[in-house]
Amino acid sequence: MGQEATAAFIQLDVSDNPANYVTAEAYADRSGRVQVRVSNRSPVALAAVQLEVAAVIGGGIQRRSLRVGSLPAGGFADLATGLAFPRDSSWTPDMMSAVVTGAAP
Repeated sequence: MGQEATAAFIQLDVSDNPANYVTAEAYADRSGRVQVRVSNRSPVALAAVQLEVAAVIGGGIQRRSLRVGSLPAGGFADLATGLAFPRDSSWTPDMMSAVVTGAAP
């Protein structure tokens, strides 16, 4: 498939299958603040990337919806979620998750 055909296909497919083109990884920084790295794996710039983030904090699940206005082809962005683990607590990667729920060309 040529580059133009690939780009045209992605523009059609990304709305239905955003996770095929964008990844989101939740992590906590040294202070316990939950962050998300959003990566565009496609050769096309994307806009309106939507994410759902969750973390188990204080024995309950806290959720946030986030949106990235634009993400260049092959680019990434690190986002603050507004979630944080309490000071002097410990956390593991399985206590955080991020899911891509939408994107547009």
